[in-house]
Amino acid sequence: MVKLTAQGVKQWDVTLGGRNYEDLRDVIQTLDGGYALAGSSYSDVSGDKTQPSKGMADRWIVKLDMQGIKQWDLGLGGVSFEDSNTILQNIDGSYVVLGSSESGISGDKSEPSRGSYDYWLTKLVPVVATPVTIAGDSVLCMGSRVQLTATGGLNAHYAWNTGATTASIFVSQGGTYTVQATYPTGLKASAAFHVVARPLIPNFSLGADTILCVGQQTLLRGPIPASPGAIYRWSDGSTGTELLVQQAGTYQLTISGCNSQTATRQISVAVCPVTIPNVITPNGDHYNDNFVIKGLPAGQWSLTIYNRWGAQVYRTENYQAEWGETAASGIYYYQLHQLSNTTVYKGWVEVIK
Repeated sequence: MVKLTAQGVKQWDVTLGGRNYEDLRDVIQTLDGGYALAGSSYSDVSGDKTQPSKGMADRWIVKLDMQGIKQWDLGLGGVSFEDSNTILQNIDGSYVVLGSSESGISGDKSEPSRGSYDYWLTKLVPVVATPVTIAGDSVLCMGSRVQLTATGGLNAHYAWNTGATTASIFVSQGGTYTVQATYPTGLKASAAFHVVARPLIPNFSLGADTILCVGQQTLLRGPIPASPGAIYRWSDGSTGTELLVQQAGTYQLTISGCNSQTATRQISVAVCPVTIPNVITPNGDHYNDNFVIKGLPAGQWSLTIYNRWGAQVYRTENYQAEWGETAASGIYYYQLHQLSNTTVYKGWVEVIK
């Protein structure tokens, strides 16, 4: 068989046959762009003939790809003579082969002969490649390797995307690995398998316990840079390498690595202690001029100031550290009350000018 371009230039040629006599009667282009050849063969298993003869001469069907490479062949017949005159392909991929037969019930013939030579019509259903599967460990501990094994049909030839052609391979990196199984018939099947590389658990710390005052925030950090494949999970459910903390509490980070191993570290963030001055110096230098209390929990606070004789000299329902700059020198007594609960701070403060 010779393939020519539209200008008559040869693209390729192919010779097909066994050790005896073959006769080609029909050629069609198939749905996949290849070719189906139909004729007769007097050969047994030899050359391109892969099946034994059923009788004197068999119907012989050969499938080529678009480059003229043989994909499969099929011999059909009974104990006598069969040939093929026409081959057709249906839209479902099946084939219909028409010709004549001299055989009775035997081999592939399912009906008795009506006389000398009879019409013989056969239908071939599409052949589907045996599926191929990949088995192995989907988690790879960094620094080690895992084995992947492909399993397909009989006499499958394997080709991995790594270049390997064996049924089993060892891999030492994460990624997607694919294999294609090619069968003697030319049919192919493929499969893919994803391997996740995970690190060994790193040794890490979130640092020493700390305190957090009102209006402050602190940033907790896990190991940086993050190990490839490691899974970070903070106590609030977030999965980043950092956690912004704006209130007191106990926080923890769990890192999952290879083979589901985990490591957890935690840190306590305490409330900043309330610091109340007992001396202020409102002298206009903008330093310690007002009664400033540090570390108050969030919320609304009332402040009442009394002089040494118990008379109220100042009161606010919304403490904003505004008292002191205009106060006269002397000893004063304060009462600080959080309006949302019963928290109360009492004491004295001296104003020195």
